[in-house]
Amino acid sequence: MRRPVRDGLALAILLFLTLGIGVLDCAVGRNVSLWFVYVLPICLAAAIGGARAGVAFSALAAGLLLFVGFDGGHPFPAMGYFLFEVFGDFFVYLLIVVLSLGVREQLHKGLGELLPSHAATQELQRVVARQRENPGARLN
Repeated sequence: MRRPVRDGLALAILLFLTLGIGVLDCAVGRNVSLWFVYVLPICLAAAIGGARAGVAFSALAAGLLLFVGFDGGHPFPAMGYFLFEVFGDFFVYLLIVVLSLGVREQLHKGLGELLPSHAATQELQRVVARQRENPGARLN
């Protein structure tokens, strides 16, 4: 399977997971917020799809929090407090996206360092070919 297709499929699965978390958040009720459960799909979306996917999933999670708050009610005395809380959650989600992108970059950089260079690959092929020619010879 090609990588763009696989990444698109993974993001679609994460989209359904995020929507499922929204349904669960709505079912839990107004006194318990599941804002922290949205972190997993946001983090994975940023790691798989990059910054745009991470910001999109953050906005989706904040929108779901707004919808749940308007639909089921919110425990705050005024609407301004609720909106401030959702904005704070969105800000935390964006920080998590930035951290996920940093981890993604370090992971790609680390994997690149693990792969041998072209010269090292050529040397390894030369040593293996010499070992096949003389199975009893010592490697130098």
